[in-house]
Parts: sequence; structure tokens; C-alpha cells
Amino acid sequence: MIFLPLIKTSKHLGKHFRELRLLGLNGALALIILLSMPFLWTTTPLLNNSEQVSGLQWLFKTRGKLAPPEGVVVVTISRESSRKLGKPEQLIRWSRESYAQLLDRLKVLGAKTIVFDIAFMEPRPQQDTTLAKAIKTQGQVVLFKYLKRSHINNGGGTLDIEEEIRAPDILLDAAVGDASFTLSKFPAYVVKTKLIREGSKGTELTQPLLSLWVHHYPLLQELAQQVNTAKGPKILSHPPDKKRINDYARLLRWELQSNPAFANNLLKQLATSSNAKALSKLLESVNESTGHYINYYGPPNTLHVIPIDALLNEQGHPLQNKLKGAVVYIGFAEAGQTEQHDAYRTVFTNKQGLDISGVEISATVFANLLHNNNIRPLNPYCQFLVLCLFVLLPLVSLWKFSLRISLAINAFTYALYFALAAALFKYNLWLPLLAPALLMTIGFSAALYLKLNIQKAREKNVELALANYLPKEIAEALSYNVSSLESRHQLVKGVCLMTDIHGYTTLSEQLSPTELHQQLNTYYGQIIDIVNTHGGAISNIVGDSLLAVWTSDELDEKICLTALETAQEIIQNLRLPTEGDHSDQSFTSFPTSIALHCGEFSLGHLGARNHFEYSPVGDIVNTTSRIEQLNRKLNSQILCSETFAAQLDTELLKYHGMFELRNKQQPVGIYEVHI
Repeated sequence: MIFLPLIKTSKHLGKHFRELRLLGLNGALALIILLSMPFLWTTTPLLNNSEQVSGLQWLFKTRGKLAPPEGVVVVTISRESSRKLGKPEQLIRWSRESYAQLLDRLKVLGAKTIVFDIAFMEPRPQQDTTLAKAIKTQGQVVLFKYLKRSHINNGGGTLDIEEEIRAPDILLDAAVGDASFTLSKFPAYVVKTKLIREGSKGTELTQPLLSLWVHHYPLLQELAQQVNTAKGPKILSHPPDKKRINDYARLLRWELQSNPAFANNLLKQLATSSNAKALSKLLESVNESTGHYINYYGPPNTLHVIPIDALLNEQGHPLQNKLKGAVVYIGFAEAGQTEQHDAYRTVFTNKQGLDISGVEISATVFANLLHNNNIRPLNPYCQFLVLCLFVLLPLVSLWKFSLRISLAINAFTYALYFALAAALFKYNLWLPLLAPALLMTIGFSAALYLKLNIQKAREKNVELALANYLPKEIAEALSYNVSSLESRHQLVKGVCLMTDIHGYTTLSEQLSPTELHQQLNTYYGQIIDIVNTHGGAISNIVGDSLLAVWTSDELDEKICLTALETAQEIIQNLRLPTEGDHSDQSFTSFPTSIALHCGEFSLGHLGARNHFEYSPVGDIVNTTSRIEQLNRKLNSQILCSETFAAQLDTELLKYHGMFELRNKQQPVGIYEVHI
């Protein structure tokens, strides 16, 4: 007997040791996961896309619309302007002489560089001659290179083919160059684009970047001199011809990436130049590898936009004076959402669904480059530290302070951070917003979890044990207070669904007990999954019969329709094995019928002493059972009561009449449900 207290003490200490070990293991695992989240967020493209779609959108909305950038004008072509000019609404049917007339008009008004966002794909000899002459007269015209994408099946997979469709040679000879501009519609909003793409002849500048180099062509003489001073290659020490800008930029990009010493020397040289900002931007943009985050100035038509009809009809326009010395983009842009086709969702897409046209986005990117105000994400290392702060802050604060004080500290910190992010975004610096909010929430949840881990572990074990026999919410309640078992019952309104297997006695004779057990588990597994999917609760299973219930504050069409759909899905699902491969004998078909009835019943624990069942009690349960038995008489699969049918408005019900059910004083109206 002397060892009995020692044994009890040993068991007691062992119990607490297991609890502490559980707490330590879960705590360490939670901390490892939490601390890895900032790293995962900064390195996982999918999570970064979430930040781009949500966080960046919040910042743009908070900042609002900016003044349109100077030096950039968009000349738009729309169906309305086509009608005013008496032109076809389809842009491809426009005469190229109209564009020649437009170039002449822009030349008179002093436009410096013209960028076409219109593809001239097929030759039109007479019209092309006129347009080529106007292009030469203008002097600095960039044409659009159309990229046609197609998919080819090669047996083992799909190949993406990209075909470059360029303008006719006569137009290319007259222009300073051509370039493409493509935008991805994933994620949901267009937030970034590439400035450099791999073309058929190697690396090439996209439309906005080539336009920037053409616009800054007078600076290339100084750039070549600085390259020579920085001991760069001789081929880069001479300014390129306008038509060779792409080749020059390609060689410069390769040299910058392959020769870090030259890159550093060149940057030092440019820092002393009076044109340092413009020249540095040329180098930075031609050397980009991560893409350009677009700084939108506002919703559609925020840039200086002039409709083409105002220029061709020489009507005059309030923004006409903006054309002098400007880069002018020409492209298609509709003012109506239903007419848009070359348009993309952005953070400024309005409530009417009006997106920003491709030509305006290209002009926006060019304006970002020209004024050096593109969006700059926070350095990845700094971003990682910020995210770590928002992960650890809730852990530390909740460990040191009460729940209320900790909530206040975290809310105040994030509000302060949000204000800082909004202020810095006005200077084009982008701090993440979504990630800190989510990680702070996760960190706070983890801190609560660590504090309550032992208690929750106990409750979870009890709940998991009870959940196999009781509805989830009842099992959860009992895991907190099992003493309420006998008194826990309530009067509710709801629907009863009862299933029954036809010929169960015969089937039980044909199968061994083990086989029957396995088959019934498979059978009931299908039914239970369907009931759970539709929000029902399994009350009990007795041999060949299952009872499920749905409860609600009031009987209405929604709850009855849910139960009806459940019954239909059960019958349809049980048919599948027999309608498929008949050679598969692993599943024995159980012919099943179902009854549905609704009303008021008591729901709670039924029993006494040491044995209880959670079950509905009341006339509704008995009536449902009696209705189910009518299925054999009526050769039906789903029957419901008149009370149940009255809640529905469906053509799937067929009235069979009034029936006197066994041991029922009043007849009941019966309806059959068609599958």
C-alpha cells in the first residue's frame, strides 16, 4: 500500500509531462510555420499576385487620381469618331491615307514622336506609298508589330507558337522602327508589363521603351561618349542610327549584364551629366529583368486624350496645345464598355465595367519611363523584415498583455503602417498591405492557440470521439460540458428524411455478415456524405434504415428544397454503380426508397442511466416512417407529405391522394417526387 501514492503521483506527473510535450511540439511547429510564411510570401508568385491584386488596388484607391503627365498625348479612334468622319466602324477597313492626313496634321501642330498602336498587316501599295511619305516627313514614327499566338498539339503536349506580323516593307523603311506591346490578363488586374521581350532576332525593346529611346535620341550621342569614357566596347562608343536603336540597346543590355565593372563605371560617369536622370533611366529600363509595375494616373481618359475626328476635321480641341514637342500615341479606344475589345481591367476599372484601352496603358508606361515615376516595390529583404515584424508582434503582445490590450496594440500598429504605406505610395514606393494584415491575423490566431493549446487538445480529443456518434455541434457542446447530457433537448421545426433498403432480409441471407457489414458501410458512406454536403444531420442508423434531419427557426421553402435535393441526389448516386460497369461485382446494389416530412419535434438525448442516443422525438418521426412504407405499395422511390409539399413550388411532385397510415387517426396527403 505504501507504493500506491507514489504510483498515483507518477501518473499525475506523467500526464502533465505529456501535456507540456504536446504544447512544446505544437508551439515549435507553429513558430516554424509562422516564421516561414514571410519567406514564402516574398518568394511565391501566387502569393505575390494576391498582393498585386488587392494590396496595390487599396493603395491606388487611397491615393486617387493624379494630374495627367505632360509630354504624352493619346489620339483615340472609336466608333463615334468613325461615324463623325464618315469612316467604317471597323478599323481594319480604314484607308491608310487617313493616317497620312493625321501625321501631316500632327507635324503642323509640332508633335515630336508618333507611336502607332495600330497594326498595318497586309500591303496596300497605293495607300502605303502615301502613308510612307507622311511617315518620312514626320521623322520619328514607331510602328506596331502584331504578335499572333497559336497553339499546336505535338502529341505529348501543346506548343505555343508566336508569329510576328510586321508592317509592309515600304512603311518599315520610312519609320524608325517597330515594336510590340502585350499585356497579360492574369492576375485579374493588369499591374505590370515587360519592357524587354525575346523576339525572333533576340532581345528587343517593347513599344513604350523603344518610344522612349526614340524620343531621347538626341541624348544617345552623349550616352555613346560616356560609354567610351567608361571603357566600354568600341561598337557602343558611337551613337546608332535611328533605325538601329534596337540593336544598340540589345548590345548595351548584354554588356551591362556581363560586365559589372563597366556597368558601375558607366553609372558613375552618368551621375556627373546634366542629363543624368534621363540617361540613367535609359540604362535602368534596358537592363530590367523583373518587369515594370505600371503607375496608373487614374481611370480611362485620364491622360491627355484627343479624338481623331477633332484633328482630321481641324475643329480645334482644348488639349491641342499639348501636342507641341509631345509623344503622340494613336490607337483604338472605346468609351462604352460593351464596345471594348482591346481593353484591360485595372485598379481603376469603374463600376460600369469600363476598362482602360491597350493604347492608353502603353502610353501610361511610356509616361512612367519619361517622368521616372513607375511603381517601385519594397526591397525583398526589407519586405521580409516587415512581414516578420507583423508575424511576431501579435505573439509578443499577447504573451505580455491581455487580449484586449494586445488587440489594441496590433490594430494601432497596422493603422500606423497603413498610413505610412499610403504616404510613401504618393512617392511611388509600394509597401505590402495584404500580407501584413493576413500574417498579423494568422500570428494572432497562433498566439491564442499556443495559450490555450492544452485545453483545446483535451476538448478536441473528446469532440473527435463524440463526433462519430453525434452531430458535430452537439459533440462540440458536450466536449465543454458533458454533465448537460440528460437535460439537453429542445423543441425545433424541421424536416425528417428517412431511407430504407428494399429486400434487406433477402440481401442479408445472400451475403456473409462481414460482406454485409462492408457493403452497408459503403452504402451509408455515400448517403452520409450527401446529407452532410447539404447541411443535414444524421440522427440514427438502424440496420436498413437511416434518419436525417434539418432544423430551422421556421419552416420555409429553402429548408424543404434542400432536403428534397438531398433525396434526389441520394437516389441518383446509388444508381451509378449499377448503371456503370456491370462486370464490377465489388458493390451490391441496395434498392432504396425515401420519405420526407416536416413539422415540429423535440431534438435531444434519449435514454437513461449509462446509455443515451441523440434522436428526434415526436409524431413527425413516426409519420415519416409510415410514409416511407407506402413506397412499396405505390412502387415509388421518393414520397413526401402534403405538409412538406405545401412548402414547395415545383413541378417535380405528383399527387397520389389521401392515405390512412397505420396507427394514424387522420389521413395524410401523399406526393411522389420524380427523379
